[in-house]
Amino acid sequence: MGPGVPYPSAALLGTAQAAGQHFVFTIYARAGYEPCEPALNGASVEYSHWVCPLRVARLQDAQDQVLAVRDVPGYCMLWGDSKDAPRAQNRVEFAYDTKAATLHLRTVEHGKVVPQCSRSVRLAG
Repeated sequence: MGPGVPYPSAALLGTAQAAGQHFVFTIYARAGYEPCEPALNGASVEYSHWVCPLRVARLQDAQDQVLAVRDVPGYCMLWGDSKDAPRAQNRVEFAYDTKAATLHLRTVEHGKVVPQCSRSVRLAG
């Protein structure tokens, strides 16, 4: 990369709804983005995900008015789909448990679940 060339970046965006509330959650990563710990590099590296904050916004369904926003550190992020890193082998998965009001995320890298990336966050207001 040289002067005037944009850094590569990636974003994860998801939504969940429950009990009249709407949650939007995002993870953003790009080269040089300070809130993220960059991926390790080298031949002996088993996993090459970035560790970034997960941003959760809670909105009121009827008006889509933002009620709260918080950043939760320590979530794993991968770059997008490519021939060298196909989505079938490399992805971030999420599920929302409405009864527990909890978002569960896990990272699959090289076709294997990354245990340190299996994390949950309670979304209830």
